[in-house]
Amino acid sequence: MATAIQEQDLQITSELAHHDRAYFNGLDVQRRDPQHRHVQIGENFIPSSLMAETERAHVLGVVPYEQIKAQEHYLEAAQGVHVRFHPMDAGLGSSVIRDDYLQEMSGVVDRQALHGKKGSKSTDLYLPYLYADGSIGHMSITEVKINRIISEATRYGGISLTPIVNEDSLPAMAAVYDQYEPYFQAHNILNGRWLRQGDLPTWDVTEGRFSKEHVAPGGHGQAGVMLLHEIIASEDQGVPTVRAIFNGDGPNNFVTPEMVSYTAEEAGIVMITTTRTPADVKGGIIGGKVHADGSMTPDICELAQAKKAGQTDLFMKLGLADDIEDHAIPADRVHTSGEQYFNTNTALMNETVLRPFLHALREQMSAEEFDALLTPELMLNTKEKNGKPFDQLEGALGSLILRLNEAVQNNEFVGGIWQEVSGGKAFLKIINTNPQDRDETFTPNKFPVDFLVQSSSNHFLLNTDTWMLENRRPGHIPRMEGDLVQKGYYADVQNVRRTFGRAAIRELDMLHMEGAFICPDAVWRGNVRLKSHLNTPVELTGADFKNFLGQNGDEPLVLENIDLEVFENGRVLMRNRQKQAGQKQD
Repeated sequence: MATAIQEQDLQITSELAHHDRAYFNGLDVQRRDPQHRHVQIGENFIPSSLMAETERAHVLGVVPYEQIKAQEHYLEAAQGVHVRFHPMDAGLGSSVIRDDYLQEMSGVVDRQALHGKKGSKSTDLYLPYLYADGSIGHMSITEVKINRIISEATRYGGISLTPIVNEDSLPAMAAVYDQYEPYFQAHNILNGRWLRQGDLPTWDVTEGRFSKEHVAPGGHGQAGVMLLHEIIASEDQGVPTVRAIFNGDGPNNFVTPEMVSYTAEEAGIVMITTTRTPADVKGGIIGGKVHADGSMTPDICELAQAKKAGQTDLFMKLGLADDIEDHAIPADRVHTSGEQYFNTNTALMNETVLRPFLHALREQMSAEEFDALLTPELMLNTKEKNGKPFDQLEGALGSLILRLNEAVQNNEFVGGIWQEVSGGKAFLKIINTNPQDRDETFTPNKFPVDFLVQSSSNHFLLNTDTWMLENRRPGHIPRMEGDLVQKGYYADVQNVRRTFGRAAIRELDMLHMEGAFICPDAVWRGNVRLKSHLNTPVELTGADFKNFLGQNGDEPLVLENIDLEVFENGRVLMRNRQKQAGQKQD
C-alpha cells in the first residue's frame, strides 16, 4: 500500500505530460535508491586521451568526421533520409543578461512582433552581416539557424522542424517562427510547431516531500527523454528517419547531411563530440567506464565529478597538456595530447530502428523499470526559495544516451531486443570533429563573451550563403577565464560590449579577467591576465596607460602577453615591475 507521502507524490505529478512524468519518475527511482558512482579518473573512468587508438575505436565506437565527410556516398544518401530537427530552446537563461542590450537593439532591428519578449537563452542576440551594397544588417541567432535549415532543405529527403520550448521561451519563439512560415511552406519544411518541456516538482528538503512551491525544468536529459517518447508515438514514414537534437543558442550548433545519413545506416544513436581545445575545459569529457570485470563502456566525466575526486587539475589538462606526469595514472596508460573527446550536447537518433526497440522494451518491462531505463544519472541541484532549500531533479542528455547504451551492452535482455530489431547496427556511435572541422557544427554560446567573439571581433564572420559563422583562424578559439565565465559584471551583454568594443582577438590564446575594465577596440595577443581591485571599471585606453606600456596614443591599445593588476590606490603591477599610472575611472 502506498504511504501518504507516496500518494501525495502521485497526485503532484498527475498533471505532468506523459513524457515529463516518466522522466520525473525515473529520476525519483534514483533519488529513493541512490547508487551514485564516485568517479576516479584513471581508475574507474579512463579518458579517451589515456586510450590507445584501437581502444578508442573499439570501446567508444569513435569515427572521425573527416573520414565520413570524405565519402561522397553519405552526402548523396542524405537525400533519401527524412530528418527531424529539434533545437533545444527551453528557458530564458540566467547566465546571459541582455535587457539593456535588447532595448538598444530595438532601435536597430524590428522587434515589434516580439512584444518585448525574450527568446531562449542567447537565441535573441543579433549577429551582424554585410549586404551586397556594403551596409550592415543584423539577424538573431534563432533566425540564422532557421535560414541555415532552409538553405539545406534540398540536401535531405524531407525536413521537419520542431523546437523544444517551455512556457517562458514559447511566446518569442512563436513570433519568430510565424514570420518564417511562408518560407517553410515554399521549401517543403514541415513546421511541427513545438515540443513543450514542462517544469517539474522539486523535493522540499525541510518538509521531506515533493512540492510545487518551487518548480523547475529537469535539464537537457528531459528533452532527450521527450524525444524517445516521441519516437515511441511516431508512425513509420516509409523512409529512413533520423531526429537531431542540439543547443539552439550556438549559432553553428547543428548537424550535417553526412552525419544524418551515417546515423540512418550505421547506428541507433550517434553522439557528436569534438577534439578538446584549450577553450573546452569545463564541459564533459568522453572516456570509458570501467566495470568490475575489467570491461569498459562509453561514459562521460563532468568537471563537478572531477572536483569531488580532487582531480580538477588533471581534468583541466587531459588532452591539452603534453606532460601530466605529476598526476597518478595507471602505469600501462599513456597520455596523448590532442585525443580527448569533448561532449557538444548534440545527438542524432535513428527513429526507424529505435521505434521497434523501445516498443518491445515497453511491452516487456514494468512501467517503473522502463522509466528508470530511459533516464540519465540523477543530478540534485539545490536551490533556495522562500528561505527553504529545494532539490531540483535534473539529468544530462549525454548521460541519458550513455546509460541506455550501457544497458544494451551489459544487460542480456535489453541487448537481446536490440539485436532482434537493429539489423546489425551498433546502438551507439560517436562522431568526433577535429578542431578544423568543429566550427561547422559547434560554436557554443554560453556566456556573453562567447557572443562577443562571434559577433564583435575579427575572429568570426557570418556567411549569408551558408548561414554559418566562419572562423577566420580555423582550429583556434581563445580561452576565456575568471569573471568572464561567471555570473556578475560580465554576465551582462552590454558590459561586455562596453569593455571590448570591436576586439581584434584572432591572435589571442587566453584571457583571464577579474574585475571590470574598459578597453574597447584593443588588439589582444597571446596570454593576457587583467585583475582589478577597484569597485568601478578601469579604463585602459587613456594616454597615461598607453604611456605606461610605451605605446603611441593614436594607435589602438595592444595587450600582448601581459599580466597586469590594478590596486585600490591606483598602483599598477605588471609582471615583476611596478609603476604608478593614473587611471581614469568610468
